[in-house]
Amino acid sequence: MEEEKREHESKMKKMEAEMEQVFMKKRSRRKLCRKAQMEEEKREHESKMKKMEAEMEQVFEMKVKEKKQKLKDSEAELTRRHEERKKALELQIRELEDRRKAFEQEKSEWEQQNGVTLDELRRKSLEANSKE
Repeated sequence: MEEEKREHESKMKKMEAEMEQVFMKKRSRRKLCRKAQMEEEKREHESKMKKMEAEMEQVFEMKVKEKKQKLKDSEAELTRRHEERKKALELQIRELEDRRKAFEQEKSEWEQQNGVTLDELRRKSLEANSKE
């Protein structure tokens, strides 16, 4: 009986040792699984971050391109309006020059018809006013 008891205790210790080994293996596997899972999550996170960064870079590039196009369009519009106003002013200058020539021609004709220049008339008018 004593021998059976020792045998039983020996078997129990052996079973406990085996169970401890199984437990340690499972624990080790769980640690490995957890570590592998964490590494996988880290890779997924890094991949997601790179994808988001690429998308943000793409959006940024698109916005820069849009802004440049907007500036280019604004510049073209300002150039167009500048040219339009410049042509209008050049036309006004030509019209004023034509009117001045017409006035000078009319003045010259009047002076010839009346036999007196405007400067002489002005002088005579001042003399008459000063005598009064």
